[in-house]
Amino acid sequence: MVLVTFRYDDDKYSLYQGREPLRNLGIRVSDDLTKAQRTQLKSAKNRGVIGYFYKGKFFERENTK
Repeated sequence: MVLVTFRYDDDKYSLYQGREPLRNLGIRVSDDLTKAQRTQLKSAKNRGVIGYFYKGKFFERENTK
């Protein structure tokens, strides 16, 4: 495991846009979340909504699928 810190959010989002080819190579990219954050995401998923963190704040949106 490698923990990477980005100076600019745009660099992080660029990496996320290109993570599918990395996944095909067996490299996984994800955020480092606390247990409380993981619990919030799981709770949102159980309610059928999409939860995500942006700049440390939790947001939810409806699942359109």
